[in-house]
Amino acid sequence: MFGAIDPVALKFDAPMSASEARAKTVSVLSERAGRIKVDEDKIVIARFGASWKARLFGTVLAGVQSMPREVKVEFQQTGLQTSVSVSVRDTFGFGSRLGVANKLRELMHEDAMALKRALSPLEHG
Repeated sequence: MFGAIDPVALKFDAPMSASEARAKTVSVLSERAGRIKVDEDKIVIARFGASWKARLFGTVLAGVQSMPREVKVEFQQTGLQTSVSVSVRDTFGFGSRLGVANKLRELMHEDAMALKRALSPLEHG
């Protein structure tokens, strides 16, 4: 696969205030080695991986986690809960994803699901 991987989008409700959801989101993204680029009331953006590492060493040596991606989380408080919108996009740019496309899709999905599990634990037992 030579083009970018389609973004992963996920929406769910969190049984907490927007400020609690934002704080928990920052914590989860940081624990997953995300570099927080934007941390505002209604939005958090984190970046993962590094293009130079993926290009220099390849994913065989650097691992699929080295593939660059961006996680954007938006919050909208509605009463006692918060509507959360998560989007994870591939930011590798030009270059082949041959051999890693499926693993990258899985990793992007896991980035989104880690947030859902942390922010909406009742839906996950």
